[in-house]
Amino acid sequence: AVVLCLSATAAAVVFWLYLRESGKVASPYRYLLPTLRAAAVAFAILILAGPVWHRRQVVGTLGRVVFAVDTSESMSMTDTSESDASSSRLSRALRMLTGDDTNLGWLESLQETHEVDVIAFSSGEPSLVWSSSDDEPLPAALEMEPDGQRTDLSTGMATTLATIASLASDEVERDPSATMSRAALVVLSDGRDNTGNAPLELAERLESTGVAVHGFGLGSEDEPSDLGIVNV
Repeated sequence: AVVLCLSATAAAVVFWLYLRESGKVASPYRYLLPTLRAAAVAFAILILAGPVWHRRQVVGTLGRVVFAVDTSESMSMTDTSESDASSSRLSRALRMLTGDDTNLGWLESLQETHEVDVIAFSSGEPSLVWSSSDDEPLPAALEMEPDGQRTDLSTGMATTLATIASLASDEVERDPSATMSRAALVVLSDGRDNTGNAPLELAERLESTGVAVHGFGLGSEDEPSDLGIVNV
């Protein structure tokens, strides 16, 4: 917009200056010559500014990566064994997705070549936090709170399985030897599954449809030093 305004202003000034000199020239040359010179100046400014028209065309089907982030209360814990002991498990997971001042986040590195979704889960229906399909810019930080009362690892897998199945049903022509979709599910969790269906069975169903399942564990593997009864 700035370049267009600048070129239009310069063209108007040039047209006015040369129109004064061509006042005695017969029409239509009286206006044609100043118009040509004004157009030359406008095009020169555009060339120096170097505007480029970008057009992106997707051929085929992009791979899809779904990041399922555990938002249960256990993800609010910190781990002394980690290098960054002051950060909670959830904040470390989100930093890997969005990146920081020194490292590029996974979302930014994948969104140009893949369809990327970020969902939050604990128990119940997962919620979509961000998706590259919505044409929304990548946020600097993802807003999630570790407030879930339970952890159901199977919910994110079930949602991914339903999404991939719906996308496959929308395809008109598919190679018979091709899998349902080139997709991957990355589960970022401390692994404390305590409700819902068994996650292993759903993971095997996803693998059978061509969806790779990767578990990224967060937290310490050490057992707690003691045990306290919170409620009976």
